[in-house]
Amino acid sequence: MRSTFRIREYFAMLLVAAMPAGAAVTVSFGPGPYSDIGPPGAESEKVKDELARHLQALGARYLAQQDNLRIEVLDVDLAGELQMTRSGRDIRIARGQADFPRIKLRYTLEAGAKSASGE
Repeated sequence: MRSTFRIREYFAMLLVAAMPAGAAVTVSFGPGPYSDIGPPGAESEKVKDELARHLQALGARYLAQQDNLRIEVLDVDLAGELQMTRSGRDIRIARGQADFPRIKLRYTLEAGAKSASGE
């Protein structure tokens, strides 16, 4: 599992290096534990990858060409809750109550000579 993580880190660095000069969004994930992203494994990696792609797409859409945005995801709480079915699969149930998804992150935005950060 550890070697798989290193391989993914390597390819992520290659992708960032291969990005054209312009707006760059770098997404990393803190050490956790996360409220609701699931135990380490294929499913949690899928959620992290999808979240990173979404944040990068938003950055490409809204940031200027010279801007650089670094995001560190600190915690994720998805909407609904996981429940195990009789077949042993986990499914996410949203009951329509006020259980909205939440994300806690730290960011640094470098826009030209200006820099801003927050949490």
